[in-house]
Amino acid sequence: MSLTIVSGLINIGRGEMGTSFSRSFDHYKECFSKLLTAVKCPMMLYISPDLEDFVWQYRDRSNTTIRYASVDDLKKMPFYDQIQSIRTDPAWFKQKSWLEESTQARLELYNPLVMSKMFWLNDATIFNPHNTKYFLWLDGGITNTVWDGLLGAKFEAEVVKYMEDAALFLCFPYDADGEIHGFVASKMNEFARGANVNRVARGGLFGGTKDVINKLNGLYYSYLSDSLSKGLMGTEESIFTLLTYNYPDLCNYQMIGSNGLIAPWIEKILSKPRESTNTSKLGIYSVCFNIPAQYRLWLDSTRNHDSVFKYSSKYVINNSTDLSTNDEFSALCRKHSFQEIRKPENLGICGARQLCAEMFDESEHEYMVFFEDDMMLCGKGEEPCKNGLIRYDPRLFQKCMSIMEKESLDYLKLSFTEFFGDNHLNWSWHNLPSDKKEQYFPGAQIKGVCNRTKITYTGSVDGLSYAVGEFHYCNWPVMFNKAGSRKVFLDTKWAHPYEQTWMSHVQQLISQGMVRAGCLLASPIDHNRAFHYDGKLRKENP
Repeated sequence: MSLTIVSGLINIGRGEMGTSFSRSFDHYKECFSKLLTAVKCPMMLYISPDLEDFVWQYRDRSNTTIRYASVDDLKKMPFYDQIQSIRTDPAWFKQKSWLEESTQARLELYNPLVMSKMFWLNDATIFNPHNTKYFLWLDGGITNTVWDGLLGAKFEAEVVKYMEDAALFLCFPYDADGEIHGFVASKMNEFARGANVNRVARGGLFGGTKDVINKLNGLYYSYLSDSLSKGLMGTEESIFTLLTYNYPDLCNYQMIGSNGLIAPWIEKILSKPRESTNTSKLGIYSVCFNIPAQYRLWLDSTRNHDSVFKYSSKYVINNSTDLSTNDEFSALCRKHSFQEIRKPENLGICGARQLCAEMFDESEHEYMVFFEDDMMLCGKGEEPCKNGLIRYDPRLFQKCMSIMEKESLDYLKLSFTEFFGDNHLNWSWHNLPSDKKEQYFPGAQIKGVCNRTKITYTGSVDGLSYAVGEFHYCNWPVMFNKAGSRKVFLDTKWAHPYEQTWMSHVQQLISQGMVRAGCLLASPIDHNRAFHYDGKLRKENP
């Protein structure tokens, strides 16, 4: 089994609340028993000692681990005193009429309990008594709204696919009216680095791998400590929400309905193929020509990359003029789930690139990357490039999308070092009109100095470094968002596009402040033309 489900149950007195938020503990025990019965994989349970015999009525000791967590333990959690100070402050609970009647305000131990979920999940990854790769938190009372028949072996097999490279959170749309679960909305926006927080991450189902959970646990603790010290409090969901906004590389959030119900999402992943996930934000586009062996070589280079690549929609423009290769190319596309596009004529490299931009613009993808069939993805163990930069990152594409979002880039070049040079120099200088050379690169007569790339600043996302600056466009793999792709390929079109034409055009847009570009300080692309066709057949455009 590859998954441990973590859950828990402690009686914190919700049945004695006397408000509309009241719910009996017997009801929770009934829901918990359904969960214990439905789950087939290993479980790690945080329960009060009096519930141990109850658990063994439904679970086997061979795949279940119990850890005691009592009312007294909740009172010892690090933020207990701050929580009590805030929840009893009229300035907090009188923000909204519902808040004063809520479990957060009325129950001493409600927030200490729900805010401990991340800590317990993190502990489960450390103890890992069942030696699994994935860890998923499910609320002990989740079967109150989720039919237990949905939580069997098939669910366990499907849900881990959403946790391969980042933690899974389920988010529902939320129109804040001054507060979000009691957390002042304007302050939430500040914590979200200026974003307008309009979604909330659920606390009833979340999880990931050990490494990701460990990273998020430290961030969760920091955000919880910082917000509570400022007198700001919602629930655990408030902090989960901030993590999805500020750390998209660590969080794979899936949108659910505005009612916040989890069951429809589970039904969806059980009833049809995984086709609309966070990873489908990216479309992979490529081109091939006449030699299936070369395209197969490129396909082989993609095998060990993250699930973002694996589950993204993939397309290939087949420019082949040798019709005897049709069957072999089609077989490769079927095997690797690529949509094959053929046109009556060879569109050429740039013609295919233009077509991909048009297809991308009409798609639902947020990002796209274009590969020629000799642009290989480097694998594990590759030596640094000639500039000393790393050549492999196991979560390359997820991190690149996070960089794009963090820096509001129109495009991000995926490789600093290329075959004929690198991005220390801005190659567009060679293709600009003479008046533009002098305007954008003063001292243009000093070859090799004038066209040094202008870098604004550098940064990193989860260990992957990048730079923001005037990085020239070229046909090496570049990640675009829709706005950037339109500026480069669609707002102005050429009947017969060349790489040099785009390079010059884009530099002028960059210099005018209309395009924002970046480049990885890494070189994960390797040029490898192992199989050659007759050079006379090469075309740049139709």
